[in-house]
Amino acid sequence: MKTRVLVLSLAGALFMSGSALAVNGPNQGKVSLKAGFDVTSAYYFRGIFQEDEDFIIQPYAGITFDLYEGEGLINSASLYLSTWNSVHTGPTGSGSGGPGSWYESDLTVGVSLGLPANLTQDIAYVYIGAPDPAGSIYAEEVTFTTAYDDSEGWGLQPYIMFAVEVDGASDGVGDGDGTYFEAGVSQEFTLVESETAPITVSVPVTVGLSVDDYYEFPTDETFGFLDIGIVFSMPLSSVPSDLGAWVLSAGVDFLFLGDSTEAANGGDDTEVIGTVGLSMSY
Repeated sequence: MKTRVLVLSLAGALFMSGSALAVNGPNQGKVSLKAGFDVTSAYYFRGIFQEDEDFIIQPYAGITFDLYEGEGLINSASLYLSTWNSVHTGPTGSGSGGPGSWYESDLTVGVSLGLPANLTQDIAYVYIGAPDPAGSIYAEEVTFTTAYDDSEGWGLQPYIMFAVEVDGASDGVGDGDGTYFEAGVSQEFTLVESETAPITVSVPVTVGLSVDDYYEFPTDETFGFLDIGIVFSMPLSSVPSDLGAWVLSAGVDFLFLGDSTEAANGGDDTEVIGTVGLSMSY
């Protein structure tokens, strides 16, 4: 489910909630890049149904500038810019005028601060829009994400995120004053040991809740969704390292919806979503 829910869950993914992009390969400078795309069987944004027919591809790209590294209360700081898009050939991509199948394009600008005890704090502004004039997606929000790196312990990668709408509404209801809370954790295991083609599996778990007026269809409900995923990934070692680090992934997500998101999903409270993706970081 390379919906934006899974984009968050995979932390390759914290593009929308704002995570610094890792430096891989020969690039040891202060500017790092990441780009890729996912092909998914359905798109749900924080449990809110968007599309589940025909072809759905979701390209993304981002750039991170390392601004500071030192010691103290703040031991690092970076600025990042990213874009995330969803292109549909199904019903939601057939609007009249404009790009047509370009259903959604999001822009994010944020800062990531490294804190003591393996914590990071991100603050980001996110613009969620529809390039097609016939589209109805629109929201602007400020997100606050706190993440913990437990790679030296149990290997868990937990995070919490608050999103405060400042204009528009992600569910298309209300006047943009909703507050959303998300908590997630992921753990990665090595499935196949190999110098050339190792395979890892990660199990991301994400829950989304309305703090206030976020899931308002038909009434404001607290529980939005629970997402449990299984994602397999393999680096493409045949690609020269000076072209960046390339990773192929495939996964499945089990999505459980609350009352409001179930109503927006035609009464279905569970979904199984498959995704394949290719990413590059440099």
